[in-house]
Amino acid sequence: MPVKSMNISMDDALKRNFNQVCAEMGMSASTAISIFAKTVIRRRALPFIVTGDMKPEDIQNRHRAFGALARYANPELIDKEKGAWTRAAARKHEMDTHAPD
Repeated sequence: MPVKSMNISMDDALKRNFNQVCAEMGMSASTAISIFAKTVIRRRALPFIVTGDMKPEDIQNRHRAFGALARYANPELIDKEKGAWTRAAARKHEMDTHAPD
């Protein structure tokens, strides 16, 4: 398949930092952008959640809501559930990175 160029504008510091992080991961910025584009196409969505800046009171309210759910937790499962979301996300990421394009 022929390769086409794409121009992306960003400030100099962002570009420099992005190139550095990509190099630390052993890839070029172009490769990272290609991975991002393929993931967006495959998922038909961004691979992360875009949010605005949260005010301190919004963060406090979020913590209060999660704390309110604690009374419904099954104490016998708490130790088993610790890290469950992280492990599930890691498995999902592993499946996504090995899925054919």
